[in-house]
Amino acid sequence: MFSGLLLLTSLMALLSAVGNAAVTIQPSNTTCRCFPGEECWPSPAEWTQFNESIDGRLIQTIPLGKPCHNPSYKPGVCNSLREQWTEPEIHYESSSSIMAPWFTNGSCDPFHPIAKPCTLGNYIVYAVNVSQPSHISRALAFATAHNLRVVVRNTGHDYNGKSTGAGALGIWTHHLKDIDIVDHHDTHYSGKAIRLGAGVQGFEAWEAADAHGYQVVSGECPTVGIAGGYCQGGGHSALSSRYGLAADQVLKWEDTFYSAVGLYHSLLPTIVDAGAMSIWYFTNTTFYIAPLTGPNIPVQELISLLKPFREGLEEMGIRYTLYAEQFPTYLSEFNGMMPEIPVGEAQYGGWLIPRSVVRENNTALTAAYRQITEDGATFIGVGLNVSKALVGDVDNAVLPAWRDTLIDTTLTTPWQWDARQNMLVQQYKMTYEYLPLLERLAPDSGAYMNEGDFRQPNFQKAFYGVNYPRLRQIKKKYDPLDVFYGQTAVGSDEWTMYPDGRLCRVSSSADAEDYS
Repeated sequence: MFSGLLLLTSLMALLSAVGNAAVTIQPSNTTCRCFPGEECWPSPAEWTQFNESIDGRLIQTIPLGKPCHNPSYKPGVCNSLREQWTEPEIHYESSSSIMAPWFTNGSCDPFHPIAKPCTLGNYIVYAVNVSQPSHISRALAFATAHNLRVVVRNTGHDYNGKSTGAGALGIWTHHLKDIDIVDHHDTHYSGKAIRLGAGVQGFEAWEAADAHGYQVVSGECPTVGIAGGYCQGGGHSALSSRYGLAADQVLKWEDTFYSAVGLYHSLLPTIVDAGAMSIWYFTNTTFYIAPLTGPNIPVQELISLLKPFREGLEEMGIRYTLYAEQFPTYLSEFNGMMPEIPVGEAQYGGWLIPRSVVRENNTALTAAYRQITEDGATFIGVGLNVSKALVGDVDNAVLPAWRDTLIDTTLTTPWQWDARQNMLVQQYKMTYEYLPLLERLAPDSGAYMNEGDFRQPNFQKAFYGVNYPRLRQIKKKYDPLDVFYGQTAVGSDEWTMYPDGRLCRVSSSADAEDYS
């Protein structure tokens, strides 16, 4: 037995394979999802391009009942459909058909008059036949870009209409059939477990477990999928009175995308301590490391630093691409590896993450990054070591938090030239929602002022730290009339800017505040 415990993998939670880039397009400003026939609906060329990006896995829905209606009526086929219609097999092998008649709305089935037109009705318009995580990430990105309704389906076993939807793009997980018997150890359970892909059905899990002398808590209907709505909804079983509900057996829902993020961050100390510097990006759908630069480090040694990360990706089943090259000079490396950075496309904010947070609180840090990116922001990380152990005890005005920093976190939100109100909303989120999540994890840190939030509260402490009072005194000495002004620059808190841009001195001073 498994002591009643299962390890389930829901690939519905997967977002991207590392190493793929994506262009984020903002959805149209509407309260409704885009519907076929509307101007916002993707063009045939856009559907074709999307299909190419998912390896030709896009399926246009043709209702199973079409041969039972004119002008496509085929008596023999229709009779066969009518005989099979109450059997689950004909539906779960379809990318669009469902088993609950209410939600088909009688738009195209074997039981309505032949003369009644066959229409899509409440069926999905297209489905992505998923075979790898990147297909899901690209489907979600495409749906987000075009404001499309999304339906996630495996078998169509569903009494509540979740497996279909008019005008929807379906994410069909039925062929994610990976099954592994594994050893699992954590504080809650140690022993054998079974890892299931999102498309695995009850009879498939039973057979795999039985071959090893075990049992699996699954539905009484053997064709119901396990790692989807069945388990997430509770899931009773013939074994329940002994072992409990299916949901009681779950050890974890694997989310390999953010697991990969956390894994990379955990390896950063080794990478930067070797003298390398890393830049990486991720959104809620993509993770892209480029470049990883190692001055005076042989390329094979640099690749070896990534070995634990690559092994982790392979264990998670994440495909990736790796390109490495040895350059004779820094200039040639820069020209060959550094991507062009566009301007005027984003609003910025940031926070410096100390090495201690990654070492002691990496799970919470990854959760914060996830919350931020899933809301639509982009993460840009710079992993580096500029500690005093490396540079010495330099007496300058650099923000002291830099000396403990492992990750210079930069967050961006996309800029839209014709959506001023939305830009105000995004800026509010940056200042009052996104950055506070990181600040709470590292309250004694600060931000890189050149890539920080221009509305950063208490910018004196965040950008300058304990150096601010000294810097203010220096400015008073060399600029007693305050001729020089810059937003968030030293002394700027003693001035205010009116809506028309007029700059005026305020009566109070921040000199007495604590910036330690």
